[in-house]
Amino acid sequence: MWNNVAVVSADDYYIGPMGRYSYDKDLEPEAHRSCFRRFLGLMERVVEVIVVDNTASRLLEASPYVLAAEAHGYVVKVVTVTCAVEKMLERNAASERGQIPNGLIEVMAERIAKDDAPPWWTTEVYDEERLDAACKLFSIDPKTDDELVCRELTG
Repeated sequence: MWNNVAVVSADDYYIGPMGRYSYDKDLEPEAHRSCFRRFLGLMERVVEVIVVDNTASRLLEASPYVLAAEAHGYVVKVVTVTCAVEKMLERNAASERGQIPNGLIEVMAERIAKDDAPPWWTTEVYDEERLDAACKLFSIDPKTDDELVCRELTG
C-alpha cells in the first residue's frame, strides 16, 4: 500500500466554495494550467504516486506530464481506461458534473482507440475491473470520479 498518493484533475478548478461543480468552457485553458501547476508542486514535494485524472483523448495531451515526471525522476505509466461507449453514455447521463454531448464522447472514444504512444512510454490498458483493483492499491475511490474513460498518468 502506498502512503503518499495524490490525485490532480483539471475538473477540480470548476468546483466552487460550496462543493458544486460548474464547468465553464472559457475557463478550460486556466483549469489545465492550474492542474499542471499542482502536479509540478506535488513533484517538488516528492509525493510518491501522483495520479493525473484528466481526459486525454490524445496522448499528446499527456506528454507535458510525462516529460515533467521523467525530468523529476518518476517512473511513469500512462494508463488508458476503457469501457463500452454505451456505458460511457449511460454514466454521462447520470453525471452530477454536467453532461458532455454524446457525439463528443463517441469522438473521444474513437481517438483513444486509434492513438499510439511513443515506443519508449510505458503504457497499459485497464478495463473497469482492473481500474477498481488499482484504485484500491492507491486508496483512491473510482466511484467518486465521473471520468472513468480517461488516460491517467501515475508517477
